Amino acid sequence: MADHAARTSSGSADYPSRMPEGSPSAATERSPSAATEGSSAARHNVEPPAGEETGSRRLLVVLAYFAGWLLVALPVAGNAFLTAERDTVLAGHDATVSPTNDGWATIDLGAYLPNVRYPT
Repeated sequence: MADHAARTSSGSADYPSRMPEGSPSAATERSPSAATEGSSAARHNVEPPAGEETGSRRLLVVLAYFAGWLLVALPVAGNAFLTAERDTVLAGHDATVSPTNDGWATIDLGAYLPNVRYPT
């Protein structure tokens, strides 16, 4: 017990004080009577270890990764949709069907026939 009081008064206890050396509350926090009476109060002032994340911080990290993914995925998906083409045969002609922004599909029937727009 005397060893614990000596360690507490020298500041090398399991829960060291966060107060500056010259402040009056630091002297009262390190006194042997404060160490024996208020040891549970000293435990409440200790911050969690540096490696542990709280739940809200972990949620913020997950949301940041999701926002980054969404920021990349939407333009890529839009570009893939708007530049997509499908080859097909229509009335004996090789045709290419591609989408447009206004809800129509463009059917390219080749060099000799005109392009056709078809509602989707």
